[in-house]
Amino acid sequence: MLNETYITLIDEYNKYKKNFIYIIECKLNDLFKEFLNTHNDVYALLWNQYTSYSHDNELYAFSVGDLYAVSSLQELEDIEYTWQAAEYASWPFLDKQITEFRSIFNTIPEEIFYNVFGDNKIISVSREGVNITEYHPY
Repeated sequence: MLNETYITLIDEYNKYKKNFIYIIECKLNDLFKEFLNTHNDVYALLWNQYTSYSHDNELYAFSVGDLYAVSSLQELEDIEYTWQAAEYASWPFLDKQITEFRSIFNTIPEEIFYNVFGDNKIISVSREGVNITEYHPY
């Protein structure tokens, strides 16, 4: 009997968590759309997120990288390639356009980003939608 109660409780938790993640995903999409609709010079927002490892492959903590904005598809593709190649350069970010939005972005708990977008990802959000690609930081 106790085992059935425990299983039921876990099932309910998973159901509520799944529903909550869906609601958060919708709210995030609305937030991104609102920003992009009011900033015509921004083509896309992007960031990476991953769990880092030590030199002996011990897991560290999951983290969400900085939020950036780019003004063209070419810039977006260049940055995605650069991250994959671990070749960091000076990118032409639109920092002044996203200062306020970045402060909102940074208040969102990393657990939400993990649950919505996953681990070891590059996420870009444009008017065409959300694009999630694998990210291999090492």
